[in-house]
Amino acid sequence: MYNSQPKSFGNSNFRQNRRSPFKPQRDHLINEEIRASTLRLVSSTGEQLGVVDRHRALSIAQEQQCDLVLVVPNAQPPVCKVIEYGKFIYDEQKRKKEHDRKQRENRVEVKEFQFRTVIDAHDLSVKAKRMQEFIDNGDKCKVVITFRGRENSDPNRGSALITKLFELLTDAQIENKPELHGNKMIIMIVQAKKK
Repeated sequence: MYNSQPKSFGNSNFRQNRRSPFKPQRDHLINEEIRASTLRLVSSTGEQLGVVDRHRALSIAQEQQCDLVLVVPNAQPPVCKVIEYGKFIYDEQKRKKEHDRKQRENRVEVKEFQFRTVIDAHDLSVKAKRMQEFIDNGDKCKVVITFRGRENSDPNRGSALITKLFELLTDAQIENKPELHGNKMIIMIVQAKKK
């Protein structure tokens, strides 16, 4: 029979949740979570405050109304910074964004172009114009010339195609000598180094 009465919390059949209370997931230990007995202390401006015991470091942080943040846990002694934790996270994210932006700017992309030895002159000039844009932008161009059937017996046709291609390009040079991989000839073309 259905019982309309809700279960009471005093009921022995009721199973209580005995897990620890929810803690936010953080990358750094702060304040009381730090267990090392001695710490190397750094101020929010980057000034070295020396090696102090944990209780002294916590009192310094409380005096400045800041948090004690463990920044280098594997050092001997561990390095802590006296700073407001929100500001510390903000500065760290800003630094990471700047680092990622610089890496994106310095990254050289490789653009691949497929050719056949029987390519028409107009098609070759269209691909050469597109390739010139990438080379001027500082990217590398990977040229793959595919040989089919009887074309495999004469790899000089690939060299002739490369020569025609370089007549259409300006400020370009070959990064490495052409390599034959099965029925494909591969070369890398980069921007010519300025003298």
